[in-house]
Amino acid sequence: MPEEFDLDALVAQRREAVGGDDIVFKFAGEKFSFPHPLLASDEWKDEVAAAGQADVDQVRAMMGDEQYDRFHALGGQAGFVMMIVQKVQHALRDETPDGRPTQRSTSSRPRRKR
Repeated sequence: MPEEFDLDALVAQRREAVGGDDIVFKFAGEKFSFPHPLLASDEWKDEVAAAGQADVDQVRAMMGDEQYDRFHALGGQAGFVMMIVQKVQHALRDETPDGRPTQRSTSSRPRRKR
């Protein structure tokens, strides 16, 4: 019999693992946010996808015009937000399916041959 998934439980687990529905960050003493890509609505994802390939267009779609304009007025750049996106992507890649981080070797020494 195929495995049956409790999607409600999986979504709740992911929401807890990533700290909520939004990615929140501070810049120049102010808080900004955008939906976490795994928990965002399909409509939000469509808007970001339709925004184009340029970082500025994507980040503006991610944050919304008003929030992006405020961020940019403080000296924020789309590339700064893309650093957060990259960090989130790496974090997602480096965790197990249940949301726990994978263990990485902390040793920089080469392993001994036996």
